[in-house]
Amino acid sequence: MSVKPLLLTVALLGISTPLLADFPIKPYRATYNINYKGRDIGTSTTQFNLKNSHYTLDSVSKFHVFLFNHSVTEKSRGITTANGLKPESYQLMQGHRVLYEAKPTDQEDNLSQQLAMRYNLITKDAPGSLSFTTKNGNKTIHYFIADKNYPLNTRLGKIPTTEIYYQDKDNTVVKQWLDKNKDYLPLVTRIYKDNKLISTIQLTHYQMD
Repeated sequence: MSVKPLLLTVALLGISTPLLADFPIKPYRATYNINYKGRDIGTSTTQFNLKNSHYTLDSVSKFHVFLFNHSVTEKSRGITTANGLKPESYQLMQGHRVLYEAKPTDQEDNLSQQLAMRYNLITKDAPGSLSFTTKNGNKTIHYFIADKNYPLNTRLGKIPTTEIYYQDKDNTVVKQWLDKNKDYLPLVTRIYKDNKLISTIQLTHYQMD
């Protein structure tokens, strides 16, 4: 029996995806500094909470460029399953204005995809692919592991990290250094365009909830 008829049979029988009570990524709050072309332009804070296999994931980014200030908020809601996250709703806002809302089906959303990548690294420790919905349509990335023990220089000294990378769009490459001891939390993200560094997003505060 092929996979597709089996999934259809499960759906018709009303069998739900098994929930995962012990999700490997612990609730946390992390704040990052955002630097664009050598200028600090804002901060971004992400908060992840879990309760009875239901998760909330929120990101608030505050930008200040010259005299222009604005905030961008993302919200992802869903459940944790034996296969990872299962988003049920996603919202993107600028200030108080809703820019985009979605109810993802069998894929991640623009916010949950980072947690999904971390979950895959924890459970499989291997490169992979992710499909997710965004304001501009569906998107797929293929991420690769460059180094499983990269010594990243930090204010606390050198920390062994896992270095990954993926191509985001035309001639844009995203590199991340993840802390395995913090459930593969990104410590530094660097974005390159045509082999030139254009943006650095660096962890400034981390707290487990």
